[in-house]
Amino acid sequence: SAFTALLEVVAFALHWSANGLHYGIREQEFAALDTGAWVLVSGSRAHLALAQKSYPGLSAVHVHASAGVLRQRLRARQRESNAEVEARLHRALAFEPAADAFCLTNDEDLDSAGLRLKEHLFSPTAPCAARSARRTSFS
Repeated sequence: SAFTALLEVVAFALHWSANGLHYGIREQEFAALDTGAWVLVSGSRAHLALAQKSYPGLSAVHVHASAGVLRQRLRARQRESNAEVEARLHRALAFEPAADAFCLTNDEDLDSAGLRLKEHLFSPTAPCAARSARRTSFS
């Protein structure tokens, strides 16, 4: 597969498997860090500790939804059985984000959540805006 080929040539800065799928973030996506810019990526809660170890100074953005909304969204995708949906819901609700993570509740439309994320990222008090050091956000 294409994913396996990219793994073999060490193209990924980070990679993981979850819910029967494979994910990776290519090394080139992090090139902006070398210029002092920040990078926003979507990752896995289960692999956050590894990302933080690989990228010191990483600032986590925890995007989550209430139980009812998450259940509805997962079922609407029709990719998983009811048992698998409930297992994912249980894992999501059991996760405790770090005290310094920005928590973004995504129970509304995507535009509203995106606006709140943008406001956070560009706020003068946000870690990624407050200093020019390298920042990576991971959710």
